[in-house]
Amino acid sequence: MDARKAFDIVWHLGLMREMHTFDLNGNYWSFLKKWYENLISKIKWKGLLSKSIEERQGVRQGGIRSPTAYKIFINSLLQTFERNQLGVCIGPIYCGIPTVADDAVLISTDELQTMLNVQADHANKLRYLFRRIPIEGEIHKKILKTFGNIIRNDKSVEREIAFRQLPMKNEKSGSWFTKLHNLTETYGLP
Repeated sequence: MDARKAFDIVWHLGLMREMHTFDLNGNYWSFLKKWYENLISKIKWKGLLSKSIEERQGVRQGGIRSPTAYKIFINSLLQTFERNQLGVCIGPIYCGIPTVADDAVLISTDELQTMLNVQADHANKLRYLFRRIPIEGEIHKKILKTFGNIIRNDKSVEREIAFRQLPMKNEKSGSWFTKLHNLTETYGLP
């Protein structure tokens, strides 16, 4: 189970619920709750900032408390595996699911599908999908970066084509240029 960019999948309200379930309260809970309330980001492109985008998922990158927040978020999944004795056993001894940072290894001789189902139920309950949203953002970033490279190259054929195509394409054409135009509007870019 590879949770690539796992810190990006943490749903804030789910994290608060998991902290409560984890019996975390008092000042630490209040601190984390305030830290994730009304969290916004902006995209900077060519020195310009986009309009604000509300963030409802993801732990703060580089934050000293972020690994702990992620561990709390994923803990109920690991507890479910343990409660159902799913994972590695050496003889009669339950060893669990090997985990390091945001990676977990599902090892089983005959219960792998059950383990995948448990993980899918957990993802559904806490509203996360592995890779879906981060990949969409990465694709947007690559499209915008590619277009930025094209228009910065003053003497390229690609730049001339781009400037001819952008005003000519309509929404129904489904062209790369109309998708690019929609992305600039989505992120409030010029």
